[in-house]
Amino acid sequence: MEKRKSRLFVVLLMAVFMMTSVFSVPSNVYALEETKKVNIETESKTEDSITLKVEEGYEYAIQIVKEDKPDWKWAEASQYIEDQNTHKIVKVTFSGLEANREYVFGKREKGNEKGEVLTETIKTEMVKTETSAPKTTESTTETTTKLTEPATESTEPAIESEESTTKTTEPASESKDEAKTPEETEPALNTEKPIKAPPKNAPDDQKMTLPAESKESESKESKSKESESKESESKESKESESKKETEAPQLETAAEAPVKPEVESRTDTEVRLKVVEGQEYALLSEGKAGTWNDTGVFSNLKPDTEYSFVTRMKYDPSKAQESVMSEAAAVRTKTPAAAAPGAPGIARRTETSISLAPLENGEYGISETGDNFVWQASPEFTELKAGTEYQFKTRIKYDPETGMESVASDSIMYQTLVPFEGSRVTGVAMDGSYVSGTKLTATAVGNGMDNVNPVEGDSRWIPRTWNWGQKAFNSWKDNYTIPFTLVEVGNYRLSVDFEREDYTGGAWKASGEVKAYTIPFKVTAAPVTQYTITATSNGNGMINPQGNITAEQGKDYTFTFTPYNGYKVSKVYVDGYEVKAENNQYTFKAVNANHTVSVTFEQARKIDSPKTGDSVNVTVVLAVLIISVLVLAGIFVYSRNKKKND
Repeated sequence: MEKRKSRLFVVLLMAVFMMTSVFSVPSNVYALEETKKVNIETESKTEDSITLKVEEGYEYAIQIVKEDKPDWKWAEASQYIEDQNTHKIVKVTFSGLEANREYVFGKREKGNEKGEVLTETIKTEMVKTETSAPKTTESTTETTTKLTEPATESTEPAIESEESTTKTTEPASESKDEAKTPEETEPALNTEKPIKAPPKNAPDDQKMTLPAESKESESKESKSKESESKESESKESKESESKKETEAPQLETAAEAPVKPEVESRTDTEVRLKVVEGQEYALLSEGKAGTWNDTGVFSNLKPDTEYSFVTRMKYDPSKAQESVMSEAAAVRTKTPAAAAPGAPGIARRTETSISLAPLENGEYGISETGDNFVWQASPEFTELKAGTEYQFKTRIKYDPETGMESVASDSIMYQTLVPFEGSRVTGVAMDGSYVSGTKLTATAVGNGMDNVNPVEGDSRWIPRTWNWGQKAFNSWKDNYTIPFTLVEVGNYRLSVDFEREDYTGGAWKASGEVKAYTIPFKVTAAPVTQYTITATSNGNGMINPQGNITAEQGKDYTFTFTPYNGYKVSKVYVDGYEVKAENNQYTFKAVNANHTVSVTFEQARKIDSPKTGDSVNVTVVLAVLIISVLVLAGIFVYSRNKKKND
C-alpha cells in the first residue's frame, strides 16, 4: 500500500512538472508583436542593387559617408522608373552596391529639403554559389546525427524502447510508460539493445545519458564516418564542378555599338528618343548607364539641363555577352514656359484693322472663332473684316528650339468698326432727273442705326447735317427726313454728313469722325401742252395779236383792240359769247384749252361842221412842210459859209 502511494506521488509529481514546463512558456512567445510600420517598401533586390517602391509625392536617397559624416545622396531622374501605361513614377533603383551588406535608405516630400527623412535599412542579396549536395545513405546520415548529438541526462531512468526514443515527446507517452509495473520497467537498464541518441529537436525529458564506453565507441565511429563523408562530398563536388564546366554553353560575342541615339522630342522635363527596334536606351550618370528601357522616354528631368543618353542592342545575359554601348548623345532640356501676361488692351481700331497695346518682349495672337490662334510679332492686325468680332491673346516671345511655349494670356474680344459703306440717302436717285414741280422726300439712313441692343465696342453712323446748294441745314423731320419741291430747272447736289458714334460706358458717344454722302441730280422743264387762240375783227380797227395764236398751257395771254379814226369798239366775243372788254383789252388766264376772240367796231357819233379841207391827207401836208424847212435851212447854211469864204 505504501509503495502504491509512493508511486502515485511520483506520477503526480511528474505530471505537475510536465504541466509546469508546458505552461511556463515565456509570455513573449504568445504575445502578438506590434506590427512594425515599414517606411520604405522594397520592390526587388540583387547582389549589387536594390529597387524601392516609389510613393507619390516623395523623393528617395541612400545614406553615404561624406567627410567622415553621414549624408544623403538623393536619386537622380535617371534612377526613377515610370509605369508604361500610367506614365507615373513607380520605382527607383540604386545600383553599384556590395553584396550581403546593409544600406540605409531615406525618403522625404518632394521640394521640402528641410522636411523629415523617413529611413529604412535594407540588405543586398548574398553572392550565389552553386555547390552539389553530398550524397550519403540514409542510414549513415541518421547514425552520424545520432552520434554527434550530445546526450543529456533525464530526471528519470530511461524505460522506453528504441522506437519510443525517436518519437516526439507527448504527455500521452509518459502516461503509457507510467502504466507499466516496476518489474517491467526496472530491468530495462540492462537490456542488450543499443540506446540511440534522441533526435536533436527532442525535448529534454526524452534525451538520455549514454554509457561512457558507448560514447567512446560511438565517437570513434562517428569521426570515421564523418571523414568518409567529407571525402565523398569533396569528390562529388569536384565531379559536379567539372561536369558543369564541360556542360556550360559558350556565350555569344557582344553586339557591336549602334550609332548614338537621336532625339524625337523634348520638353523642359522629358526627353523622348527615336526608338529603333531591337535596341534599348539609358541615361548616363557620372559616366555610368542607369536603368535601361526600350521606350526611349526619360521623364522627371531638370529644365535647361544637359543630359547624355546611350543605346545598345538588346541581349540575353544567359546566351550572349553584354552589348557595347553607343557613343553618348548630349541633349539639353528646354527652358520652362514663361508665365502668362495679362489680357491685351486696345490702342486703336478702324474698319479693317485693330492695334493692341504693345507688350515688352511679347507676341500677339488673333482668332475669329476662339480656336487656333495665329501669332505675330506686331501688335497691329490689318486686312480684317469690317464690323467683325475677333479674339486676341498675348504671350512672351520664346525660341521653340530652346524653350517651352510660353503660357498665353486670357483671350479678349475686340470688334472692327462698322463701315461707313452702307450709309445712304433714300428718296432721291443718284444722278436722277426730275421734272420741274416734282415733290420729293429724302431720308438719311446711317450704317448701324438698326443696332437696338448695343454692347461695349459697337459703332454706328448718325446723320448730322444736310446741304442743298450752298446752304447747310441741321433740322430734320421725323426719322431724319427732308421734304422739298423741285421748281427751277438746273443741276443740283444733295449732301448729308454722317458722324460715327461708339458705344462705350453704356452710352453712344460721338467720335468726331465725319463722312459725307452726296447725291447729284438735275431738274428739267416739264413738257408743254399747247393750245390755239384765234383772234379776228370786222375791220374799221385792229386786234393785236391777230390770227391763230399758239398758247402754252398755264400761261396768260392778252388781246388789245384798236379802232380806226372815227370808229370805236362795238362788241367782243370769246368762244362765241359776248364779254366786256376793259380798256379795249381781254386776257385769257392760265390757258388750258383752245379759245376764240373776235371784236367788232362801229363808227363814232357824226358832228355837222363846215368843210375846211378836212379831206386833205394830213400826212402828205406834214411831209411837205418838213422838206421845205430842211431846204430853207440848207440854203441858209450855204449862204453863210460862202460869205465867210469871200
